[in-house]
Amino acid sequence: MMVNLNNRDAFYDLVDKIFDKSQTYKDFFENSKTMNVVIGREGKFLYVNKSWAKILGFTKEELCAVPFATFIHPDDVKRTLDIYNREVEGKPKKGEMITNRYIKKDGSYQKMRWISSSESKEKDYWLATALPVSE
Repeated sequence: MMVNLNNRDAFYDLVDKIFDKSQTYKDFFENSKTMNVVIGREGKFLYVNKSWAKILGFTKEELCAVPFATFIHPDDVKRTLDIYNREVEGKPKKGEMITNRYIKKDGSYQKMRWISSSESKEKDYWLATALPVSE
C-alpha cells in the first residue's frame, strides 16, 4: 500500500491500521521509555511516542509541525544533519550512533543518544530511537 507521507492524516491512518493488527507492537512503540520516532524524508518527525512529550515538554503536534533540526542545539545541527543526509541517501554507516542535544520547552537542553534502523534509500521514512542521557 502506497501512502503519501506528506499527508499526515493518511500516514496516521496507516500507523493505526498497522498497530490495530497488533496491540503489543503499538504498546511497545508508544509506551516505551525510549524516545521512538518515525522520521520522514523531508526532515520532519511523522510520529513520536509519549516519551517525547514527557521528556521535552512539547506536544506531539508541536514536535511534528516543524523540521526536527529546529529542536537541535545549534552546535549539534551540522553533525546531526550530515548523518541524517547519509540516511536519506541510503548510505548509513551500520550501527552509527549520535549524541546530540534537543531543546526542551523550558529552554534547557536534553542530551540524547540516537540509533536509526534505516537500511534502504527506497524508504520514504524510517524508525529511530533516542535514549535520554544524564549528564
